[in-house]
Parts: sequence; C-alpha cells; structure tokens
Amino acid sequence: MSWHGQRAMFGHNHTVITKLEDSNYEQVCVAFGGAGERADTIAEIKDALRRALEAARETRVPPCINVSIDPEVIEPSMGIMMGGGDDAGEPKSETAVPYYENLPE
Repeated sequence: MSWHGQRAMFGHNHTVITKLEDSNYEQVCVAFGGAGERADTIAEIKDALRRALEAARETRVPPCINVSIDPEVIEPSMGIMMGGGDDAGEPKSETAVPYYENLPE
C-alpha cells in the first residue's frame, strides 16, 4: 500500500514502510555494472531517458533512471482505488484491500 493510501485509511501518523528518503538508486545500479541517470526536474527526464536508452543499446547493461517526485502529489487514480467511485462518479460502498482491486479492468 502506498504512503497516500495508508494516510487515507489509517491517518497521517500511521504509515509504515512507505516513505523513502531521497536515495541515489542510479548510483547503486552503476555499482552493479548498469547505467544510472537521475532526473530532478521534468525538463531533465527526456535527456536522462535518452542517455539511459543509449547506454542500454551500446553496452547492453540495464539502466536505472531515478526520477525525483513531489511526495505530496497524489496519483489521480488514488480516489478510485480508495473506493471513492469509478470514472462515471458512482461511489463504492467499501474500500477493497488490496485497494488496487477497485481499479477498472
């Protein structure tokens, strides 16, 4: 369950193992022989993706693109997953756990 899902279901002070500190995952990938890129802004994503794909093609190593995100931004389908209704606005009577079962197929 995501950080936002736990906050919605259990309250803001009751989240477990969902909020990660900023980590250099791209450097971990490089340490294991892969290619690593980091994008801290939307403008940096395109170039990071291009470099990662080039590295994968040229060196045949797996790439990792570490994209920084704003933890306060809630993914748009969270309301549906939490039982807030479907795309037609029909409310759900309960929240399914795991809550992604509320997503339409």
